[in-house]
Amino acid sequence: MMLLAIIVLIINILFFGISIINAEEFDDVPEIFQVEATAYCDGEITSTGCKVRKGIVAGKKEWEGKVVAIYKSECDEIGEFIGFFEVLDCGGADIKSGKVIDIYNPSREWCLNFGRQKVFIHLIDGEG
Repeated sequence: MMLLAIIVLIINILFFGISIINAEEFDDVPEIFQVEATAYCDGEITSTGCKVRKGIVAGKKEWEGKVVAIYKSECDEIGEFIGFFEVLDCGGADIKSGKVIDIYNPSREWCLNFGRQKVFIHLIDGEG
């Protein structure tokens, strides 16, 4: 887990321009946890008023404005990196509880192929 946290931290530095890290900040790196993920392709405007686009995910209201790193779950272990997504939407009860996230993709076929699956997420402060 520690190695994964370091890798995610390095990715954050490369993509988000974070250049100064001290030990106290490193201790506050959020845990990576497992949720279920679904995908949606309908709608034009998110609950935050943004136009829907690739790179948006619906999540718990308290997560709005954060970036989520999403990884596939392979036998309940962290698997392949799916991507970074901005939490700019929220949805039904399961999403509002933080048990499920909903990834936007304009392709209905992609959404149907994605289905419903377990993923690991890492919440990161800031917009991507």
